Amino acid sequence: MQHPWWRYVLQICLWFIVTSWVMGCVSKNRLKSNSKKKSKTLSHPASTFFIGCFGFVFFAGISILSNVYANKTTSIWTTLTFVTFALIATIVIADYFLARHEISESGINFGKMTGTRGYIQWSDLESVEFSSVMQWFKLKSNDGQIAHISSMLSGLPEFARLIIKNAPSTAISADTRVVLEETAKGSLPQLW
Repeated sequence: MQHPWWRYVLQICLWFIVTSWVMGCVSKNRLKSNSKKKSKTLSHPASTFFIGCFGFVFFAGISILSNVYANKTTSIWTTLTFVTFALIATIVIADYFLARHEISESGINFGKMTGTRGYIQWSDLESVEFSSVMQWFKLKSNDGQIAHISSMLSGLPEFARLIIKNAPSTAISADTRVVLEETAKGSLPQLW
């Protein structure tokens, strides 16, 4: 039995509305988290952790249920798809704990997804770029170190002010300078 076309349109619209609402909540939490703490720490708001946990439980659960209650759509490919989404959710959870960066007048002490840490002085920045596709600031130092600073983090206005103030002006591209200036004013990059 085939479902009417409007049912699929309704599902897509519902998915879009829920996703937009969640991303709006995350955007608001970036500012709330930042206003509550006066330290110079860049970190994910708690909503990132909850989204990662929900995603893992949801997709791992669907993966299990689709095999326990198998039907004609159950295949290795559907199972692998759900498991892949569950693994992506674990990356979000890991980033919540590992993406903790400390900023100061002299530079940034940053965390990487591998669990290692690095340090870049603002004066040693070779380039600062904002990727609207990846939603991060990419900092590259003269010695080749690279830090990716997600636009989902709280504390971005202070980060932007410090880069504008202390980084070599030649390191910041014109497009990125506009984004940094807006971020420093509290107008954070759009997540959605």
